[in-house]
This record gives sequence, structure tokens and C-alpha cells, in this order.
Amino acid sequence: MMSLESCRNINRWRLYGVSLDFEMTLLDDIEGDNGKYRNALKLQLSQVSAEIRRMDFYINLLSEEYSAVLKAIYIDGMSHMRAAAVLFIDRRTLVRRKEHGLKSLAEMYSRLPAQ
Repeated sequence: MMSLESCRNINRWRLYGVSLDFEMTLLDDIEGDNGKYRNALKLQLSQVSAEIRRMDFYINLLSEEYSAVLKAIYIDGMSHMRAAAVLFIDRRTLVRRKEHGLKSLAEMYSRLPAQ
């Protein structure tokens, strides 16, 4: 399972989805003995793409105050100070919202069926 910390940028998430589709298209051009590797890579890219879409879905289920903080810190890669300034909130409020948002995400993920 992909952790929130491993995702740095929502733009990259969205662009990553496009690049994954592009990579899969390129993988279709591989022929011959490399076919088994193509299929393995295609499966892995597909799984990563699905996990990115799922993480984006669950972050968007959070209330705006929590999702905005998580996106600013983990997805846009802002420091706490910068995120607090951009969101016009106190840094302590930002930390509280971040902790609550992460806890809520962990609870959502714990309810998912095992894959």
C-alpha cells in the first residue's frame, strides 16, 4: 500500500496517471522475448495508478479543512510554515488538522478489504 508520505505532489499524481498511461502504451510496442517483462511492468504500473487514484479519492472525502492541509504538506510539498501562510491559519492549527486528517485517512484505509 502506498503511504501518503511517499506522494509529494498532486500535480505529479495527476500527471503521473497520464505518464503511466503513456508508459503502458509504449510497453505495448515491446515484442518478442521481452513480452513477459512488458506484462509484468504493465501490471505494476496499473497497480500504482490504481493506488494513486484511490489515495486521491480518500483525501477528497475528508472535509476541506483537513484535505487542504494534507494536500499542501504532502502533495504540494510545502513546509508547515508555508502551508499555514497559504491557508491563512496558525501553524498549531495546521499541525492539529494534519494529525486529524492522517488519522482519518488511516481509519478509512483500515476499513478496506485486504487485497
